[in-house]
Amino acid sequence: MIIEDEHILGKRLERLVSELRPSYTMVERTAGVEETCELLPGLDLDLIFMDIELADGNCFEIFDSIDVKTPVIFTTAYDEYALQAFRVNSVDYLLKPVNKENLLRAIEKFEANHLAGHASQLDYKALAEELRPKQSRERLIVSRGNSFMFVPLTEVAWFFSDGKYCELSTFSGKSYIIDDALGKLEEELDGKRFFRVSRSCILNIDAIVSIERHSAGRLKVTANPAPGHPVIVSQARREHFLKWLEGV
Repeated sequence: MIIEDEHILGKRLERLVSELRPSYTMVERTAGVEETCELLPGLDLDLIFMDIELADGNCFEIFDSIDVKTPVIFTTAYDEYALQAFRVNSVDYLLKPVNKENLLRAIEKFEANHLAGHASQLDYKALAEELRPKQSRERLIVSRGNSFMFVPLTEVAWFFSDGKYCELSTFSGKSYIIDDALGKLEEELDGKRFFRVSRSCILNIDAIVSIERHSAGRLKVTANPAPGHPVIVSQARREHFLKWLEGV
């Protein structure tokens, strides 16, 4: 299985694996957390290639939602702190763009471990916790006309992105457009205070007014100040979201 949100990179990885191991069969390819959590438990797999940053979040959420027993080779553009965690835990990873030589090395390592019966012993949930950044930002710089100002993150109610722009709103109702992408913010924000409830929205726990059941196992969140668009927690994020609310 290949879990990769960039279509061209996913197809290239599929082609390289096919060239190196014609006997391998790709069973499934997904691009996001939600669809992966829906499909993965029903698949009989020997190996997963998994990107860390996905279309609707990151792979940490997959490990939070389901128990992954299949060996994983990560594909990543992560910096040194994550790569060191991979090395310490003897996890295979491939830096993007993936080249054929490194891919072959990772496959051969997987095959050697698989034959020795060691391939599926790693606790991926524990690794995901280790990979989460331990330090969080305390403030953001925003532009206001020709000047700049600090906004403490304790004053931020939510972040919303439409794919082009990222907007933040303070509890006092002030709104600013910022340069940071939601994926980057998610990594740097205090995980006890902020949660990425959807692909487009990160909420401060103090902004949540009420939560109600929605269709297909999802949750609808009412926030104050209101973002001006529905805040829906997907079924894949629901369990993690509820645990976050409880401080687990």
